[in-house]
Amino acid sequence: MDTIVHGLFTPLAQLPLALAALGMMVVHGPRTRTGASPSGHAVLTLPILVPLADLLGCRARSRCSRINTEAGCASCSQPTNGALLAILAAAQVRYEDWLRFALPLLPDLLALGAGAIGLGVAIGLQ
Repeated sequence: MDTIVHGLFTPLAQLPLALAALGMMVVHGPRTRTGASPSGHAVLTLPILVPLADLLGCRARSRCSRINTEAGCASCSQPTNGALLAILAAAQVRYEDWLRFALPLLPDLLALGAGAIGLGVAIGLQ
């Protein structure tokens, strides 16, 4: 675990705190596909992200914001999300139709979340 944290910390250590926080979003992004639920993502990634954030000097609020932003965006398109599939079935919307609607919106949602996190870190809220 220490080797992974060090490997992720090295490129982010030279960045300003706001950019390092966004860099952690990039690090965490691919891992959102590894679990079936947001709590599963947290269990898999927090052992890496908590020490990484501590080394970078990020507060706990910014860690939670990053995880929630990415988990929310991933949950909108993840085929293993039982709640999403149940809602789509109840609304009689095919998963493929939902993806055609939701996928174009995901970059905008991630950019909005990244902007909020960057602003929060920059003004000292996170």
